[in-house]
Amino acid sequence: MATRLIYICILCFCCINSSFSDDKNFIILDKKNNFVQISLLDKITSKKQIVKIRLKEKTIIKNFEIYVDKCVKDYRQGYLETLAHFQIKDKNISSKNIVFIFNNWMFTSYPSLNSFDHPNYDIWLEKCY
Repeated sequence: MATRLIYICILCFCCINSSFSDDKNFIILDKKNNFVQISLLDKITSKKQIVKIRLKEKTIIKNFEIYVDKCVKDYRQGYLETLAHFQIKDKNISSKNIVFIFNNWMFTSYPSLNSFDHPNYDIWLEKCY
């Protein structure tokens, strides 16, 4: 009985491990010819702007310098998630102590999980391609 339980555990571990390591489940976009589409909301005027940003390239939008390192598309069963790693600097802040006002991952389905906190603007990830 104990050996059957051990075999079942090993079989389950192998199935779970192979499903996470399958290349069809994840697509990593990290080339310069890939793009990220973000939404930029001006909280004062309530105007939304959709912006396309090239990966691995610094882009200046409004007062922000935005750099997107990579984007991951997750196609596992039960998921349809896109996430991207952002580094955002505010050009108005001249202090040397503040490097990035945002340096984290953004998710399409959970934009409030790692949200961009700024008094005048709101930025969130739309999609990657």
